[in-house]
Amino acid sequence: MSQKKSQITVVLNLYKRPETLKQQLEAIEAQTLQPDEIILFQDKANDVDIEIPQEIRPRFSLIEVSAYNQGVWGRFKFALNAKSTYVCVFDDDTIPGKKWLENCMSQMQLKEGIYGTNGILMLNPLKYPKNIISIGWKTANRDLIEVDFVGHAWFFKKEWLNCLFNAPQSIQRLKICGEDMSFSYQCSKELNIKTYVPPHPIDDIEMFGSIPQYAYCYGNSDVALSTQKNNIKKYNQAINLLLANQPWEIFFKRHKVKYLICLFSLRIISFIPNKNFRKRLRCFLYGLIL
Repeated sequence: MSQKKSQITVVLNLYKRPETLKQQLEAIEAQTLQPDEIILFQDKANDVDIEIPQEIRPRFSLIEVSAYNQGVWGRFKFALNAKSTYVCVFDDDTIPGKKWLENCMSQMQLKEGIYGTNGILMLNPLKYPKNIISIGWKTANRDLIEVDFVGHAWFFKKEWLNCLFNAPQSIQRLKICGEDMSFSYQCSKELNIKTYVPPHPIDDIEMFGSIPQYAYCYGNSDVALSTQKNNIKKYNQAINLLLANQPWEIFFKRHKVKYLICLFSLRIISFIPNKNFRKRLRCFLYGLIL
């Protein structure tokens, strides 16, 4: 009996972390909901030559090696090659639990939206990436939570990709950032599609879009974009360019009472000395508030 197609294409990308690619591929191949195809985009790293290991090449349905540096936007342009209804794009430092695709698909059937593993709620957008609340692998959430935008992994309908490239050219020219916030912003503005983090139960890591032990390790490596000070400035530049284009009805602008309660809760939690207890308490409170 032939296996029913999942209608999912997974997009992996190779930039400066070839050591994670095989582990990512194995994590995708171990998914409880198997994708119909896995495709690979390799961006041009100007200061180093990266080779795709020959032994794993046959495991991809399609490989594209860029002749120039397209930045973080390139893998989303490449995703237009997907043959499936749904697409899941991964950062190169993101190793998902084996139930991740099943988790996203089950939530998508209940509520259409962009789903991701690291959700951002902005308390003060103009100061991003400061003054934020992170939902997902950093702060486990037992239930579905709406956020402003997501990162690390994106699960969505392929037909929504065109919205992303309607983002202002000034943001796209930044190359190293802005695709995450622009995708959610454009989909919300043009299609009324919201962005969510599916459940990340603290007692079931296999549902996570990014397994924490690997996320902390790979995300803090020397090649990580988020660890470089100049890039942090560009993140702020991107959000300001986006807001200059048109006001964004972020989550806390639409839910002012929840905003005030979150601010108060964060202040109280900050006085708790035990880190693990703080994490569990945030998980519990965000579940109640959001």
